[in-house]
Amino acid sequence: MLFPESSAKALGLSQDSFGPAMELLTAQLPSPHLLSHLDLILRWAAFVLISRETSQGLLRLLAFLQALFQAVAQTGATLHEAEVGILLPHLLERSGHKNERHRQAYSAAVAAAAQVTSPQRMAQVLLGALDCKTRRTRLAALEALQRTVSSAGVGSLGRFVRVSTLPCLPVILTFPYSFFYLSIYLSVYLSCCLYACIYLSIHLSI
Repeated sequence: MLFPESSAKALGLSQDSFGPAMELLTAQLPSPHLLSHLDLILRWAAFVLISRETSQGLLRLLAFLQALFQAVAQTGATLHEAEVGILLPHLLERSGHKNERHRQAYSAAVAAAAQVTSPQRMAQVLLGALDCKTRRTRLAALEALQRTVSSAGVGSLGRFVRVSTLPCLPVILTFPYSFFYLSIYLSVYLSCCLYACIYLSIHLSI
C-alpha cells in the first residue's frame, strides 16, 4: 500500500500512485502512536516528494504534510533535529514551484512545519535555502524567514548570520517581485543588523 508497484516501470512511480497510501495515513493521524512512527512517515513523504511529479499528486502530498504537522502540533511535540533534516530541506528546495497554486501549497506546508520546529532550527534551514540557485526558491525561503523572525524575534537567527546567505538585491528587485520582496528583504536584513549590534554592544560592555 505505501509503496505500490508502478505500471510504468520505465518512468518509475508517480505521485498519483501514492494517493491510497495518503488516505490511509491521513486517517491514522489521530493515533496515539503517531509520534513513535513520525520519522518513518517523514522518510516516506520525502520519497513521495522526489517521485515523478503530477499536479494532483503533489497537491495531495502537500495537503497531507500540512495535516501531519498540524496533528503533531496538537500533541504539543516538536520535531527532533534528525526529523527536521529528513524532509524540510527537500521541501524548501522545491518550494519555488513555477505554478502559483503549488507554491501556495508548499508555503502552507512549510508554515505548518514551522509550528513544530524550533525557531532557531527553522531559521538555520531557511538561511541554507537562501543559497539555492533558483530565484523563486530563494524568495519563498525569504518569505518563510520573514515570518519566523516576525513571530520569534531576531534571536531566532542565532549568533552568526552569513551575509552571503542573503539574496542579492538586484535579484530581489527583478520585476514582478520588486516592492513586496524588497520589503521582506529589508525586514530580515535590518533584523540581522539589529541583532548584530545588540550582540556586539553586550560583549563589548563586558
